[in-house]
Amino acid sequence: MGDSDSDSEPDITTILQYLIRRIQTAVTLWWFVPADVYPDTSVLDNNDLSLVLRTKLNRPNQLKILSLLKQLHPQHQQYQGGLQEQSVLQHLCQRRRSPHHSMPSCVLCVSHPLAAAADYHIRIYNTQSDSYVQLKKVKARDVGWSILDTAISPDGYNFVYCSWSESVHVCNIYGEHDTHHALPLHPDDRRFCIFSLNYSQDGREIVGGANDECLYIYDMQVDLRTTKIRCHDNDVNSVAFADLNSQILFSCGDDSLCKVWDRRVLSEENPKPVGLLAGHLDGITYVDSKGDGRYLITNSKDQTIKLWDIRAFSPSNLVEGVSQSPPTWLVAQVEKRAMASSNWDYRWQSVPRKFCQGVKNKLPGDTSLMTYRGHSVLQTLIRCRFSPAHTTAQCYIYSGCGAGKFVVYDVLTGKIVFSPSAHSACVRDVDWHPYRPEMVTASVSSSNISLYISSYKDHLCNQNRLKNYAQYPFTVSSI
Repeated sequence: MGDSDSDSEPDITTILQYLIRRIQTAVTLWWFVPADVYPDTSVLDNNDLSLVLRTKLNRPNQLKILSLLKQLHPQHQQYQGGLQEQSVLQHLCQRRRSPHHSMPSCVLCVSHPLAAAADYHIRIYNTQSDSYVQLKKVKARDVGWSILDTAISPDGYNFVYCSWSESVHVCNIYGEHDTHHALPLHPDDRRFCIFSLNYSQDGREIVGGANDECLYIYDMQVDLRTTKIRCHDNDVNSVAFADLNSQILFSCGDDSLCKVWDRRVLSEENPKPVGLLAGHLDGITYVDSKGDGRYLITNSKDQTIKLWDIRAFSPSNLVEGVSQSPPTWLVAQVEKRAMASSNWDYRWQSVPRKFCQGVKNKLPGDTSLMTYRGHSVLQTLIRCRFSPAHTTAQCYIYSGCGAGKFVVYDVLTGKIVFSPSAHSACVRDVDWHPYRPEMVTASVSSSNISLYISSYKDHLCNQNRLKNYAQYPFTVSSI
């Protein structure tokens, strides 16, 4: 299962795509996106989340991190050892960077232990040690341009990937025989792709957001697409399950809205969300759930991340523009339409000055708890995520950045606590190991995967117990 990239020679299309992207990277200029010096924490301070995190972290006495070692893996018995605490800044800043595996083309997706690249190959790694060892390499099928997203099943034995194709594909990670099956979605449009994928917690279903403004659900047990709803007025860039029961869904798209769906009352003929979250000034590139059915974060082309509580939806009458007297809302809508008509293309143009200067006043109807500024969203659909629950109590938010770095925010203060340079160009994806203080980054214009490892690894994880448990694969895709 060695990495033999000489198995197939790149065709002229692949070479041209590589050259075009390198040129785009070279000529792209972007305005510096400053971080908020004094982030507005007034709404978050009065929310339950603030109390929960402050209790776990023993704030404001000292900024600390909790190493939660009670549960090493959902499938195995809990570890009953005591909690260990380390300084957050030491944990994040006193780290070493290890250059990782090189790909024949740029890497778009990383997720422990998997990476997908633009050479149409997906590589799976054993991540039990610092030197990730490649376990397997899978050549993707029916790929248009590149692999766009990957997801690993909850049991860690399979993964699914998507591209510009009418099907998503599922493959096994372990087993004597390789499996590679297409899951047809039967879209109405021929030029079709899934931008984002996620497994349900039981591994039975896969949800995806597509460029035809629709959300798709595929049931693995019955081997059939079971749901298709038109959920946005533009591309659906990202989708996620809210919690373990897989009944609540989040979707977001280029219409700048995040929508919340309850499958128990969902109708394909007349789909209506149970709630809307409005506040971003431009399209949303990614949504990530905290996993508790309440909180989520969204990354946007307006160069911000927003934290939301789904118990506080935006007023639907304002979002739909039918309020009786919404002069400020109408002004905001006019400004947003004017911005959309300015032909700003985040894929290759500079960030508008308005976003760089920061929009301090919320739009009417914006019920977000917190806004995080200091990273740039350029060139591609950059992802953001909550930090792992088991090692950080999810007290951080992290994101890729168009400036070739990744940024880690403190959830409660909104300030940047860690922002190292990772690549020479845009970092599209970042993944924080669920049980070890390791972070892996991937760049759209780099063939390298960078691995960041904390100096406090031995303090934060019991390596002797870890090696007795299931391997956590890491996948990488490149173009």
